[in-house]
Amino acid sequence: MGSLFSKLRQVVDATARRYALFGLIVTAASYLFLFTLVLVFDVPNVPANFATLMFGLAMSYLFNRNFVFRHTGQQWAAVLRFSIVVAVAYGVNLLVLQALLTYAPVPDALAQFLAFSVYTVIAYVGHRVWTFSHGQDDVERARNT
Repeated sequence: MGSLFSKLRQVVDATARRYALFGLIVTAASYLFLFTLVLVFDVPNVPANFATLMFGLAMSYLFNRNFVFRHTGQQWAAVLRFSIVVAVAYGVNLLVLQALLTYAPVPDALAQFLAFSVYTVIAYVGHRVWTFSHGQDDVERARNT
């Protein structure tokens, strides 16, 4: 059992664990932001949804750059790459969601979960290998090899 956990730790390294943790934090904060806009400030659903999307993306970028990948490269280039990765991941998410809802006999909630899981994996890989490549973790890993 111990070797299984050590193998899992190698696959799911510290960066992946931070990505998951901060993803949960961003999700929770975004829901709190959304519900505050709608329930406290009586903002209509569509503008509140858009504002929450922008809030969540900004928070995600900042957490990913500063805490998850510890990137120290050019910020504007990273913002552009971040936006492209998010757009691609979201596009694939929509394709998977539509395919599941149209062709697979799965409940809507499961289709949403599966599509979002695809988004999460694509975004993580894209950010790790392109958006925030050469972050502090990559530098440390290169030194240790």
